[in-house]
Amino acid sequence: MAPGDHSLPIQSGSGFHIIRLNEVRGVEPVLEDQMRIRHILLRPNELMDAPAVRQRLTGLRDDILAGDEFAAVARSVSEDPVSAADGGDLGWTPRGVFVPEFEQVIDTLEIGQLSLPFETRYGWHIAELLETRTHDTTDEVRELQCVERVRASKMEEEQMLWLRRLRDEAFVEIRL
Repeated sequence: MAPGDHSLPIQSGSGFHIIRLNEVRGVEPVLEDQMRIRHILLRPNELMDAPAVRQRLTGLRDDILAGDEFAAVARSVSEDPVSAADGGDLGWTPRGVFVPEFEQVIDTLEIGQLSLPFETRYGWHIAELLETRTHDTTDEVRELQCVERVRASKMEEEQMLWLRRLRDEAFVEIRL
């Protein structure tokens, strides 16, 4: 519910209720710019040096622009072990996750535009920007904070147990 909204009637042990949300306190929305990209990765090897890989990607790009399906081409030739099976789709990703060379090229693309071949430390790519969005990640941030609090609490408990065991096992002999 958003502030000012009313709920549908709710039945409880004490009767029926309609709830109105007046305000939400202590919750700052966390908005994140995300993009959905797909790419094809080829790496230079003993058979194909960097110029040959670039030429191959240029040919693949021309084939895709001529009507070949990007996903099918990515499944058959991409050397990215994670995204190749998904047709090169990298999913929804926040800005700043990719290496700077990759981000720079993506930032120049319009939605639906296919890049020219470009090189990063992982090899040669062609990429397509599918969509962009601003996503509310407030729930995910809250969940991570909760997990972190539980982890810190458990760690403190374990530390106390460890110290107790050390004290119990300690043997001090004083000789005069």
